[in-house]
Amino acid sequence: MIPEAASIIEHPEVTSPVSTDSLIGTTVSQYEILSKLGGGGMGVVYKARDIKLGRLVALKFLPPQWSHDESAKQRFVREAQAASATNHRNICVIHNIDETRDGRLFIVMAYYEGETLKQKLEHGPLPIVEAVEIASEIADGLAKAHAQGVIHRDVKPGNLIVTEDGVKILDFGLAKFADALQLTVPGSTIGTVAYMSPEQARGEEADARSDVWALGIVMYEMLTGSVPFRGTYQEATFYAIKNEPLPSLRAGRPDVPEALERVVTRALEKDPDQRFQSAREPARDLKLLAGRTVPVDLQTMEVPRPAGVTADSLPKQRLVRRIFTGTRAAIAFIAVLAIVVSTSVWMTRPFIRTLVAIVPVINQTGFAELDPFRMALTQALIAESGDSTRVRVLGYDRVLPERCGNDRHRSRRVKVAPRPAE
Repeated sequence: MIPEAASIIEHPEVTSPVSTDSLIGTTVSQYEILSKLGGGGMGVVYKARDIKLGRLVALKFLPPQWSHDESAKQRFVREAQAASATNHRNICVIHNIDETRDGRLFIVMAYYEGETLKQKLEHGPLPIVEAVEIASEIADGLAKAHAQGVIHRDVKPGNLIVTEDGVKILDFGLAKFADALQLTVPGSTIGTVAYMSPEQARGEEADARSDVWALGIVMYEMLTGSVPFRGTYQEATFYAIKNEPLPSLRAGRPDVPEALERVVTRALEKDPDQRFQSAREPARDLKLLAGRTVPVDLQTMEVPRPAGVTADSLPKQRLVRRIFTGTRAAIAFIAVLAIVVSTSVWMTRPFIRTLVAIVPVINQTGFAELDPFRMALTQALIAESGDSTRVRVLGYDRVLPERCGNDRHRSRRVKVAPRPAE
């Protein structure tokens, strides 16, 4: 299930004004609310059942104050629609955006079984292979969104759900919506400070490169168990993000491949112009690093292999995985070859069709007015049967002359007695 409502305003003391008891068991629009999944400054998430379609969904009720600004609300709807229209396996599906009777905005999302990356990281750093896989899927989803001109602005572990089908990115558009409304809560900040880019810390507009920075922070945290820039208070964290050098990734974890460290380091360049310009670039490099084929939508330019990437770049788990991948490819090739050969044999084998003679239909209904249709039905039957690969049709025009000729021949030899007078 979705264990936590992804929150852009992180403040544990903030609670939703909506009581859990007041919504659970009720029906909002066409959705029967079953249970609460989580909550925070960005609202509360409930598990619900779509009564019309009979499916489970997640309803995210946004804070009431978000519904007061109609123009900002419309901007959010357009942003969420744009994100949903990307139709990518790593982006959370948004089914609908609706309002309660009192005007409170809520989002209808797909319901996923899994846990947030934030919860996963509570157990410590991830294995390198798993971290690369998760980072690659996050980059894939962001690359698709960036290609559509959609920026997330708040990529962080709490907005990433890890499911059996891969990583799902939540809350596209919410960060921009909150910023447009200038929402502030005492003791909190718009956006999660530890994942903010230097330009966001300076109050500048976020773009695709800001999402790349946040991706770099997430990768660093997955590999080391902590974020690279920290402070005892918000301003100290901002100062570290803008001024302090990036701590060496391999100093804290020596088994990290140099090629992977280069990807993380470039994603965390403080100068946006020196950073990856969109998520497409790290998505491509991470796939090459993992030994995977780069999809067509990422092949917009000639792709050189990242320097230093060899068969020994990743731990042995990756090598074993690649061996199994090759085995599966060999099995698939043999299966396809067998199908081609068997199909060729079947197509070229001799096939004897049964000879069928079709003679005129006889009208035995007792209705003489149906007699004119006899020959039309006969011709239709001949035409339909002529397309068969099982039979070879012999028309009545070839059968009857031969039959009539035989009858005339027999009539010359058979003496017919004269008909007695009545």
